[in-house]
Amino acid sequence: MKTKSILALAALSVAALFSSCATAPRPVDSLRVAGKLDGAYEKAMQGIARVPTVKRLSGVESPGSKLTLTQIKSGVVDAGLIQGDTDLGNSNVSAVREVHSEVFFILSKTKASAVSELVGSAKGRALKVGGLKPGSQTMIDAKRVFEAASAEDIEYVGGDHTESLARLKSGEIDAIMFITAPGSTTLSSVRSDTSLHLVPVNVTPWKGTELTTLPAGAVLRHAPAVKTLQTPSLLVVSNNTSAALVSQFCKALDANKAAVKKHAPFVQIEKVPASLGVPVHAGAN
Repeated sequence: MKTKSILALAALSVAALFSSCATAPRPVDSLRVAGKLDGAYEKAMQGIARVPTVKRLSGVESPGSKLTLTQIKSGVVDAGLIQGDTDLGNSNVSAVREVHSEVFFILSKTKASAVSELVGSAKGRALKVGGLKPGSQTMIDAKRVFEAASAEDIEYVGGDHTESLARLKSGEIDAIMFITAPGSTTLSSVRSDTSLHLVPVNVTPWKGTELTTLPAGAVLRHAPAVKTLQTPSLLVVSNNTSAALVSQFCKALDANKAAVKKHAPFVQIEKVPASLGVPVHAGAN
């Protein structure tokens, strides 16, 4: 009888253990980030995800700056990368580190010395600009760039980089605009394409952006030096994340800069400069 009681007690203990595991809250010693990544974000986050206290969620896709903020606010993830000129609004996030620079690129088969000249080349019809997802930060910035340069009609066309490059080469669209790190794989497929030209993004910078110059041959081997805009890529976290965890993460990230850079050579992890005017998390020491 005693043996049966012991076995019954053991069975109840095991059942209780599995029940508690099934309902246990998420550990507070890790930052959850998207696991299905793309482009420069993929490279940067591959390195960051190897830092202690970071957990990649394999079923969560990285959707770009705007939707990353939505994911963080809704609790799907705790952290993510966004463009430095993104309006944080009431997204309840703070920056912890500047990760790399993102540069504005406009590619066209038309050789133009300015965005306004490119728009004028459409000769009375709407200029078709591709590579822009509706509601994305790149779409917001494209409207700033093209509408600041000209009052002419602009038709913004969706599609990812691969689709948009194919449409550009076929003549279906006039230009493609994207914002990415200069060393990202997005640019590698076009480096030797002499049919394409870089169009200078010579407009007045806005908050979170600044003018920069791409050296000759930096993107297209045959392209001269061009002026454009750049914005920092910021790693942001939910304000619900404890200062202790953010501090632990930042220390680990700073100590593992070389490992992160191994996966993304364009990464330059720095503290968030006050000049950006964005909120910085209390734990981002």
